[in-house]
Amino acid sequence: MSTSTIKKLAAQLRPVPNSLDSGSTTRSQESERGFGQPNSESRGGSHSTMEGSSYTTSISGMEVTPQVPSSYYLGFKSCNQFWDQGKDQWTETYRVAPPENPPISNRIMAYNRKNSALPHNNHIWIEIRGDSLLELLRPHFQGFSAFTGVVSGIDARHIYMQRKTLQALIPRSTKFQALSGADKTMYTDLQHLLDYIEEEFADVTLELEHMKQEEDPHIRWDLLWALFAPGELLETNESIFGLDMAFKPTYWIYSITAPDYSRPDIYQQARSPIVPPALQVNFSVQGDFLEWTGRGYTSVRIERVVPKYTGGRSIHTLGFKPLTPERKAGFMERGRQYIKLSGVFHLNYQSYIMWEEHEGENPYPNPFAVRRAGPGIKIRKARADGRVMIDMMSFRRFNPDRDVWNADDLSDSSSQAKQEPPSLNENSPELYLLPPTVFGWSFELRRWGQFMVEKLSPITFEPNAFTHLVLPEDDKQFIKALVEARATTEEAPIFEDVVPGKGSGLVMLFHGGTGTGKTLTAEAISEHLQLPLYKVTSEDLDVSPPSPEKVEVKLKRILEISSLWKAVVLIDEADEFIKERSPSVYGYYGPSSSGAFLRLLEYHSGIVILTTNYFGAIDTAVRSRINFALRYKNLDSVSRRILWKKCLLLASATVQNPDKPGVDYDFSQEELSKLAARNTNGREIKNVVQTARALARSVQQPLNITHIYRVWKVQDAFDAGIWTGPGYAEDTLQTSNSSWIISALELLRFCV
Repeated sequence: MSTSTIKKLAAQLRPVPNSLDSGSTTRSQESERGFGQPNSESRGGSHSTMEGSSYTTSISGMEVTPQVPSSYYLGFKSCNQFWDQGKDQWTETYRVAPPENPPISNRIMAYNRKNSALPHNNHIWIEIRGDSLLELLRPHFQGFSAFTGVVSGIDARHIYMQRKTLQALIPRSTKFQALSGADKTMYTDLQHLLDYIEEEFADVTLELEHMKQEEDPHIRWDLLWALFAPGELLETNESIFGLDMAFKPTYWIYSITAPDYSRPDIYQQARSPIVPPALQVNFSVQGDFLEWTGRGYTSVRIERVVPKYTGGRSIHTLGFKPLTPERKAGFMERGRQYIKLSGVFHLNYQSYIMWEEHEGENPYPNPFAVRRAGPGIKIRKARADGRVMIDMMSFRRFNPDRDVWNADDLSDSSSQAKQEPPSLNENSPELYLLPPTVFGWSFELRRWGQFMVEKLSPITFEPNAFTHLVLPEDDKQFIKALVEARATTEEAPIFEDVVPGKGSGLVMLFHGGTGTGKTLTAEAISEHLQLPLYKVTSEDLDVSPPSPEKVEVKLKRILEISSLWKAVVLIDEADEFIKERSPSVYGYYGPSSSGAFLRLLEYHSGIVILTTNYFGAIDTAVRSRINFALRYKNLDSVSRRILWKKCLLLASATVQNPDKPGVDYDFSQEELSKLAARNTNGREIKNVVQTARALARSVQQPLNITHIYRVWKVQDAFDAGIWTGPGYAEDTLQTSNSSWIISALELLRFCV
């Protein structure tokens, strides 16, 4: 079979009449959809005149006299058809002359169809007219809509891919002889059909066998359909991270895509009478994979498209390829990890988060919305090391634009919500179909997105978090008692308000200067309770410039989702919410923002921590809603000494123990006193230790006071040069401090 003959095999099904004899008129029928090709209707009839072994026909005003193909015993009728664009129908041009003996069966009809305008639509169409043969074949071609038409048929390529299975249906020798006459006829028809398929696709078989022997198999575009053997599974890359995943193909199709006239270049080309825009001819395959919806597992559609190309191309560059047993085993193992994330889980993550972002700005945007990919949508990527919350149901609830499933199952009262628990388990055979990513929230970036399953791990909480706080023991014990009581009595509050649901939360205010330990206390509470810490800043709430509507919408969402996750909410720099309101500032914005804040705070049932370094008067209404307030004093030398020691120990440095003389150490008690003598706050101490440790690692030395002095030297030079106030001479700074600027850049390189 020639190359041109092979090319006729790669085709999309087109409308077809049921031409039986010369001059006959056919009824409309459904086209075969094998693997889901679209239904269509055929119209009209065809006329031809036999002239011995060949004949002449007229197509669109042109006379065509094709040759009859080489004869072999077919056992059923076969004819060629060409698409007549003028009549918009298939036209029969010749048929194989039926032999006198043995007789030709009318139970099968083969059409070899060609479309000169759309050569990718060339194919062989097989009509099955025998009821018994149709019933025998139907279980092997489930989902093929044309098998339910008035005259059932199918693309011959699908029969070719099933030929070995169908051949096994035919009884052999004595078993065949024992069959009834009707069954013998049915199996004889099937054998004739398979013989015809083997003959027509002989060159395809040879080419596929050659491909199997290649180390890097190459395949022609018009043979891509041959990658889809019955039960064949495919591997591809998902569209966000580009990670490998598997899917089960449901159908393939060769089709034409119209130009994208929304593009200015295509639009201008379309208006040109000289160079019209070319149609894009594609091969596409669609299939399904499984995904967790928050209620259960469901099939999700996936499509991969291969534009037409010439020559051969490696199957590894197509965007999909057959799934090997080894790769399937790897996907099975990842699927076992995936099903363990089917719910709400607080986990640690070490990699990137990906999300879709809308380029246009909405006057009232949903702060949690992530829209579907399309025009104006960009894929964003950022490092999201830290703790995350994996929660598909909350992702759907707060991102309705990204919800591709039935929105009814978000309600607990819906029928979908009352379905049985998820059916997949660690032994389910479909685990390989689960995707490589899950949806959730990054506490570090404070945004929704997708996370890689294999980069998630359990959180190791710090059991002694409170010991790192430089606070009086009474204050630490008091805080622990409050948060433990709130966490352990969530279902049965210690004190019930007159109004149900009101005043059942715990609101604490931490007041003090920068670096005194306010945020560290909130982190210690989260660690001690082993609950998420949801950090919120004034920027997250749009308090400046004031926007009461946005503040209320965003704060309501934050408190709502923190209630679902039982998260500790930390509202950092809450100055704008706690300032005393006076008649001079009363207006639309002030009372509205504060009023919404107070209302939402009063009905929140979880733990909320407010931090501020504001030293003015606190609003009376805010004070009445605070359960506990603590003032953080600036660190004295004793507190700084304690904090230096804790930070150095956390950096794997050793400090001299007076009770154990002779033991090696990195920092002496005298050096510890020198460090504590410098007026620094807690955040500065932590940053200096982290930077000094990075510097020590870069020179492969244990951390010692020399590294800390070097960091201080850079900081002091920076303070002397930058914080001299307005009017300093920039050229003087560049010349006199050039050495410390170089040192700082060098140091930053080590810290990255």
